[in-house]
Amino acid sequence: MDNLQISEEQFTNMQESFNAFNKVFGILIGVKKNKLNLIATILLIIFAMLLYIVFVFPLAILKGYIILNTICVVYGFTPITTLIMTAITEPGVILKRQISDNQQPESSLTQSNDDTIQIENTTQQDDVPKIYRERFCSTCNIQRPPKASHCRECNHCVDGFDHHCYWVGTCIGIRNWRYFVYFLIAAFSAPLLAFLVGIVLFINSFSLATTLWFEMFDTLGISVLIFYIFYIICGFWQHKTILNAFTLIIMIFGPLLFTFSIFQNRTQYQQYYYYENPYFTLFVSLVMLLISCMLLPMTSVNCSNALQFKTTKQIHSEEEFRREKGQFRFGDNKIEFNLMKKNLIQFITYHIPKSRYQNL
Repeated sequence: MDNLQISEEQFTNMQESFNAFNKVFGILIGVKKNKLNLIATILLIIFAMLLYIVFVFPLAILKGYIILNTICVVYGFTPITTLIMTAITEPGVILKRQISDNQQPESSLTQSNDDTIQIENTTQQDDVPKIYRERFCSTCNIQRPPKASHCRECNHCVDGFDHHCYWVGTCIGIRNWRYFVYFLIAAFSAPLLAFLVGIVLFINSFSLATTLWFEMFDTLGISVLIFYIFYIICGFWQHKTILNAFTLIIMIFGPLLFTFSIFQNRTQYQQYYYYENPYFTLFVSLVMLLISCMLLPMTSVNCSNALQFKTTKQIHSEEEFRREKGQFRFGDNKIEFNLMKKNLIQFITYHIPKSRYQNL
């Protein structure tokens, strides 16, 4: 604050602006309108963890996979930890009326590689993508630095802006970008690891699963066969999406509920615990796989960006610039392995700047 000559009125405006951004001090810094989104994301992670702990964890202990199971459970807390770190880290807000027109702002994401567009101290603003230019923001009334953009959701300019994430409930910027990528990697790999453990346990109990499967056919008989024929003729053959989805749900939940009934009512199975039902294990494993598949596109895109040491906003701006110049080609973003390694090290080790006005 000492290096900025501002009036008391401007300081009050900045303080109110920052306080508006930080609705809950020290807990949900940066979370503005999306607190419920963040809470919902945490609850979804906890729900997935509970599924594993209730239906897979005891069986893994019983079968002797203690070390593997412990690693899976401990690692399961990583998505929550990284999610909270992303949410509580102020992303790099540039306050309204913070930067004067003649002041040269400082950005920690302005380092460039040999094959990237040079953006520092350039006098030809039109020869670089918009994201690398110093632009005036009429909403915040500031001259924002390169790589900064305005977030419509939070109504603030953010340094090193990537995007506004509704799942996390905050902007992804220069200060929490690394935590966000770590969160995506953890959120993708944790359920994938749980899926692998579940599949190992299901294979281990395959003989029991086969016995229960034949029990179902023996009890339900011709009705199960008719159901599968109906699915093949009316669903799969005619490509009825809704019917396929409905049938697949029955195919998953049918054996689950029926084998649960067998465990409860058949004398020869009553000595088993609920978690020894292999179809519970298979069901939880499929849920974990589904979670990983849903996160795969977002995780891969952001990891690719990290390997280029560029935010999503930068890449889109560069592509738009090349299209305008007639230089865009598919595959332009491909980089060599050594450069990827260099960018990855840079991404992991770059200095995260302090919040400009954390003492307001």
